[in-house]
Amino acid sequence: MKQLPEGRTLRAYVAGIVGLGAIVGLPAVWAGSGSNDLALLFSLLLAGALSERFKVTLLGDCHVSSSAFLAMAAAVLGGPRDAVIVAAVLGVSANLGGVIPAYKTLFNVSVYLLSSLAFLGVFDALSHATAASGYYVVLVATAAVMVDFAVNALLVAIAIGLSSGRSPLRVMKEQHLWLAPHYLPLGVALFVAIAGYDAIGVPIVVLLALPIAGMQMATAVYSSLKGAYAAQTAEVEERIGAIQLELARLRALTVQAGPEQAA
Repeated sequence: MKQLPEGRTLRAYVAGIVGLGAIVGLPAVWAGSGSNDLALLFSLLLAGALSERFKVTLLGDCHVSSSAFLAMAAAVLGGPRDAVIVAAVLGVSANLGGVIPAYKTLFNVSVYLLSSLAFLGVFDALSHATAASGYYVVLVATAAVMVDFAVNALLVAIAIGLSSGRSPLRVMKEQHLWLAPHYLPLGVALFVAIAGYDAIGVPIVVLLALPIAGMQMATAVYSSLKGAYAAQTAEVEERIGAIQLELARLRALTVQAGPEQAA
């Protein structure tokens, strides 16, 4: 098992993201606000661990689960401290169902942490700038959710690009952009989480668990169909290439036989 990523550039990138996560995360835990609601934290962590256990494998070295939503819920219901705690535990939970190198665990933790705090920063900034209230919070939450998606996808795409020699933008286009529409409903889900937590408390996490799990299952089905289509397309392209090579060979034989027949 590899304990360090291959390539100096990739090692430097992973080290930089992990270091940035520590620089941003430690002050958030030390001085940031939190809910002090242990039942809320436990329910979010349990739901996140189950989500990571049944995460969806996408094309290439990439996975998706509902953990991002749970980290964002921790951010809006608790604050930066809760967001960091949940993001850190969820990043470690990626080991459930298999063992991955330590550097990948630290990288996962940092990606969850940075994207969750980016979400919270945008959510708070837009909430104060627009004085959003009521159903308008859905628009603010949706914008912040898309920032979370962009940060998470970009950080992962750069790592995949450095390890595979592909352009990060190409990785984003092929493996991540199709997920963007799946993130849009999370703004509504977060609005429900905020309103529900004020009204009934922690049980709102349980009530939201089923539809969020359903979204993850739908993503899994779509990902499976997308992978099967990509495999069939690659097979057809391979056959077409073989036919083109055979046709080129036959043309070359025809050209060579022509002069001999004329003679």
